[in-house]
Amino acid sequence: MKRHESEAKKAWEESLTLYTKALEKEHFSTDCLNGLVCVHMLLGNSQAALEWDDKLIATTTETLDFWNQQLKRTG
Repeated sequence: MKRHESEAKKAWEESLTLYTKALEKEHFSTDCLNGLVCVHMLLGNSQAALEWDDKLIATTTETLDFWNQQLKRTG
């Protein structure tokens, strides 16, 4: 079981690196933000997960506000 836990942790750490790099290229990617929340939780970094979750909520809210404004302009 220890080997599987070690392999999982290594994969999550790699995911963390990849999500971070992807987010540098696409700053408002909700998929990347959500991935960072999940990976941090899996690694036991609940404070970091909450911080990324706040960014995810803010980004989602901004996107929703933008599209609502667009609908009002065309509606």
